[in-house]
Amino acid sequence: LSFSVSNYRSIKNKATLSLLPVKAFKEIPGNVFNAVGKIDLLRSAVIYGANASGKSNLLRAFEQFVTFILSSTNMKFKQEISLFEPFLLDTQSNRKPVSFEVEFINDEQVRCIYIVELESLQILKEELFCYPKGQKTKVFSRLKNKPIEYGTLIKGEKKSIEARLLDNQLFLSKGANENILFLQEIYKYFEVNYYFLTQFTSVFSESFLSNILSRLIRESPIEIQQKLKTLISIFDTGIISYEFEKSNQSQLLSLPETKDIFTKSFENTWKNEFNDDIHTLHNVFDKKGKIIKQTTFSISNESSGTRSLFVIALLMLSALEDGKIFVIDEIEQNLHPIIVNTLIKLFQNPRINKKNAQLICTTHNAHLLGDDIYRRDQVWFTEKNEKGETSLYSLADIEGVRNNIPYDKWYLSGRFGATPVVNDLKFIYGNDTQKKK
Repeated sequence: LSFSVSNYRSIKNKATLSLLPVKAFKEIPGNVFNAVGKIDLLRSAVIYGANASGKSNLLRAFEQFVTFILSSTNMKFKQEISLFEPFLLDTQSNRKPVSFEVEFINDEQVRCIYIVELESLQILKEELFCYPKGQKTKVFSRLKNKPIEYGTLIKGEKKSIEARLLDNQLFLSKGANENILFLQEIYKYFEVNYYFLTQFTSVFSESFLSNILSRLIRESPIEIQQKLKTLISIFDTGIISYEFEKSNQSQLLSLPETKDIFTKSFENTWKNEFNDDIHTLHNVFDKKGKIIKQTTFSISNESSGTRSLFVIALLMLSALEDGKIFVIDEIEQNLHPIIVNTLIKLFQNPRINKKNAQLICTTHNAHLLGDDIYRRDQVWFTEKNEKGETSLYSLADIEGVRNNIPYDKWYLSGRFGATPVVNDLKFIYGNDTQKKK
């Protein structure tokens, strides 16, 4: 339903990304679905903004928060919480807590709100509220130096778990891993409902991408594998299908960038778990343009756009198949705008997105604003002020914006803000920039 963060990196004041639709808006009704009861939700949200305006920080905060929920039980005594990355451009914020809040509907169709405030070495506040019968009910409330307060939804032994809880661990994670049933349901929601792709870089080499991608595809259901083949082939990449071949692990693990950092145990695990490469199939033509045979390319011989398409399409199809939330930074990674347009429309189409998966993405692609893809309440902007503080606001918050204006042209003209300020080129090149030939 929403995610909020404050005092994290460039986000000093509270920023909230909401997927609750504005009830007064009637445009593109198919972009809205009924989640449970009277709660309607948006199928997607897109975030625009200049470079370094804070778009990536918002998604990073979201991903790192979910990661901490799933891993906090591994924290050791007095270990620093890496999630603590406060705003550093004033003299007060670096001494204040970082805050996170996520509102969601869990797999049992119960609306929940989970709140965490933390410092470098300890959790200052952790609260979970749910609406099992439509009324807000406290599950537990944990405040610094106070006993945890419990509601009636948590059954079983709690005090012994609380006594063994470290200052830098989350009670939600600890309780779920020690068989508190209700907390297990909440923990499972975070464990299985999110796909994040926020740092889209090659891991050491393209060979690694091939190994990892082949593993991901092989572990996907047959239906997703077939849809991936179809999707890749219709995008005019020249690829008609793909296949797997045994990987040359000895060559991979002897690369200069890997041989000095991998232990023998890691090498053995990699050889056992990631032992395939993915190869693409292409038609070969004779001089008359007739197909005479097929040949295979290593994925490393494909364009960066094609490699991006494989990864993004696979995760999108998986999210659609399972009704999950896919969060991606810079969705246009090396992809043509028409391809990005088509991929986003997979989520917006109720006939395709039958399980109500959601897409949250950032982009610089203004073309997406001009093709009746998004409602006003689905479009968000980040802007950084002269103090380095990121603000987040929706197109729905801007007065005078109707649903029949050209959003793309208005955005590029600067009417919505969130565009880069480019100083006069004379600053660099002098008055020569104005001279005619």
